[in-house]
Amino acid sequence: MPPGSDDGAPPWAGTLALGRLYALAGAVFRDDFVFDEEWPESWRDAESTANIAALQPRAQELLAAYEAARGSPQDTIRERSALLLTGGCPAYETVYTHPFTKTTDLADIAGFYTAFGLCSEGERGDHLAVESEFVGVLALKQAIATASGLLEEAELCRKARGSFLADHFGTWLGLYQADLGSRSRLLTAALATLRELVLHDSRQLGQEIHERERTVSAEGVAELSCASAPAGAP
Repeated sequence: MPPGSDDGAPPWAGTLALGRLYALAGAVFRDDFVFDEEWPESWRDAESTANIAALQPRAQELLAAYEAARGSPQDTIRERSALLLTGGCPAYETVYTHPFTKTTDLADIAGFYTAFGLCSEGERGDHLAVESEFVGVLALKQAIATASGLLEEAELCRKARGSFLADHFGTWLGLYQADLGSRSRLLTAALATLRELVLHDSRQLGQEIHERERTVSAEGVAELSCASAPAGAP
């Protein structure tokens, strides 16, 4: 049963809510993320409409982690800065791609954005928050097109979302999750939620996700990891 259809809501309502979940979870990784009372309410509303059973345990931890982080904002700011801004565990896809393909990967990501009249501002295009927001925008566009009876346009957005998940966003979250570990309750919860969301969405789209594997150098050092990224410059 499509999300949003069990209570009489049109199927596109579930797709719209799915897009909101992507945007809300990804926003936690933005440098300018602000804690407020609206975020939890927005999340609960979108989660209720999307009605994804597999997501609920992850979402409960995310909401609890959000409230805990909001209760100690200074500690949270220092934690986020150490992990995301000064090289502790930067949230960029190309940290997990081979240096020889980094330029090509960034160009391909930008190509997805350009195809839908979008561009990344204030952050590099391969940042987790930007990629997550883009997937959310594609879901939003699909929902609007479906509601407007523009079925070809809706299918275009749907296929593009599946391709972006398979080619980019869905491929590196597993490695990033392993590197981030439990160093931040909020970021860890948000990442686990996003990964569960991606796995659910890809199944619904009939898109198989091949997660990247970590390579090891001849010296036995793990490559393609947070530890291999230059501090402050992933």
